[in-house]
Amino acid sequence: MIVERVVRETQKVLVTVEGEEYALHPLIWAQHAVFEGEKIDLEEMVRLSKREWTLEAGLRYATKFMRTRSQVAQYLIRKELVPTEEVLDKLEEWGAIDDLAFARSYAESVASRNGPYHIRGKLREKGISSEVIASLDLEEDPEVIREILLKKYSQWEDISLQEAMKRQKFLINRGFSFESSRKGVESLKKRAE
Repeated sequence: MIVERVVRETQKVLVTVEGEEYALHPLIWAQHAVFEGEKIDLEEMVRLSKREWTLEAGLRYATKFMRTRSQVAQYLIRKELVPTEEVLDKLEEWGAIDDLAFARSYAESVASRNGPYHIRGKLREKGISSEVIASLDLEEDPEVIREILLKKYSQWEDISLQEAMKRQKFLINRGFSFESSRKGVESLKKRAE
């Protein structure tokens, strides 16, 4: 195919081939030195341009805040771009996406308010793989449970069985195991007696 016309714009280069206008990424246009009267592989140039725009959008999104691979892919789809494995792998290679670092950072930021079950669930929602989640050291800290309970409930003397169960349920809803929740409530009940 022969290029009939080239118009350079800020974000793209418009090339006309067989009366049709196509947008090329400026970098791809410059790398392949596309000028009027030259023969080009239009399909390949358009594919490379779309990849470049997808990389740029993914990079902008992933570097604003820490993001998971899944979040970046979903963002690109919303922007009507195709998040190919090649693009996502390149963003990981550049360090813009790091699911393990994201998972560690997230777990550390919420560990004083939530238990391991809650953290694992939220990480799964964010698209973190089971392997990455399993590699995290998520344990139930009795001191964290104690602090959460003391912050929520000030009165511990003579609480009923129903009230104790309500407090255990509160901890379970926060992502702690039944056993740890029971022990945490029992411990504070005994201290108050």
